Amino acid sequence: MLLVVAGIGVVTLGPRGLVLTARIEAVDAINAVLGRFDASLTTMQIEDLANIALFVPLGLAVAAVLPRRAWWFALPICVAATAAIELSQTVIPGRVPDLSDVVLNAAGAAIGCAILGVSRAARRN
Repeated sequence: MLLVVAGIGVVTLGPRGLVLTARIEAVDAINAVLGRFDASLTTMQIEDLANIALFVPLGLAVAAVLPRRAWWFALPICVAATAAIELSQTVIPGRVPDLSDVVLNAAGAAIGCAILGVSRAARRN
């Protein structure tokens, strides 16, 4: 869980220059792969998908450390975390908070929570 939190911290609160270079390279790599299938995504679409994907592991990890009957409480915890990140970005030079990031991150966390919930339910049956 600490690695997940550290990774999210670097990506969301780290120096913009560090993240920007990696972001540009990731967009280029994704479009290179998609180009083989005559497909492409805009930078905005890739960033939206990345915002979702970034929080899937957090939703999964937080749900996993909570008691079995309280796994669903991981989602409000993750939403509070993403809201705190966006609020923190208001005072970090080069960072711009965005409400859509909160929504996309929450969607990713919900997917992570759901994966754990379904996995646990399947093991019970």
